[in-house]
Amino acid sequence: MALLQIIGLNKSYNKKKVIEDLSFELQSGEIMGLIGQNGSGKTTIFKTILGLVKKESGGIKINGKLIEGKSKGYLNTIGTIIEYPTFYESLTARQNLMLISSLYDEVNLSKEDLLNYLHLVGLDNSVDCKVSSFSLGMKQRLGLAQALIHQPTILLLDEPFNGLDPIGMKEFRDLLIELSKKGVGIVISSHSLEELSKLVDTVTIINQGKVIFQGKKTEFLSLGSIKNVWLLKTDNLELTKSILNNLNIVFTERIEQLELSLDIESMKEVKEKLLTELLRQDISIIYFSEKQNNFEDIFIKMQRDMEV
Repeated sequence: MALLQIIGLNKSYNKKKVIEDLSFELQSGEIMGLIGQNGSGKTTIFKTILGLVKKESGGIKINGKLIEGKSKGYLNTIGTIIEYPTFYESLTARQNLMLISSLYDEVNLSKEDLLNYLHLVGLDNSVDCKVSSFSLGMKQRLGLAQALIHQPTILLLDEPFNGLDPIGMKEFRDLLIELSKKGVGIVISSHSLEELSKLVDTVTIINQGKVIFQGKKTEFLSLGSIKNVWLLKTDNLELTKSILNNLNIVFTERIEQLELSLDIESMKEVKEKLLTELLRQDISIIYFSEKQNNFEDIFIKMQRDMEV
């Protein structure tokens, strides 16, 4: 059973559709990347799930139960960071968490529990520092601690990598992976597509409030042209280029390497001919590997295709 189900969700502002017949599911332990341009409806989706924005039609199910009326009990199962987390700037990290925890009826955290959550997000040395002295990255960490204190089974994270340095991003990523292993379902909306590519299991692409792609990360990465692109580096670039020309292989010269475009239908045969010829002419291959599609290239191509 899915932790979260969105069924035919619709929402308009000033007669303009910002969410249109939107549906997706989040399973236990799944990390989903929710990707779209600014104004595509991502934040509105989160706010609608949380009851901060009223939907026009459609349904939301949490653990198989349809959310109806003014019910708010389901919010105990959701932790969230939406846009920039806000805190009482004059209070310390510990005091902020203590205050937030008091808002949950079933949460009774000890001082040790609070310290454990701050340790979990890497704020061990800032427990008693006022939030007014925190950098944006530190506030993001505190925001995650705040989202976790009631032990939710669902996390909704909107731009969680804001302000994090490379080390902070990796620590944040590792923490989310550990949470997913414990069964927490996570939806992440972010423009940091490189970070998402290292983290997510599934991808949902939104364009003008509509889902234009849903699938596993591997399925998303497989999208693209009918050509396979391979990277080749040898110890004799000029002779290699001559061989490629003789074999009618289309290539582009990059810095210290060649980028080859191979037809899928004949790729195996062409690769065998190329490798045979390189070996025959005693050319050492430093590497010959398929170029990895990246999230950014595929996403941009999808957006451009939508505009045509």
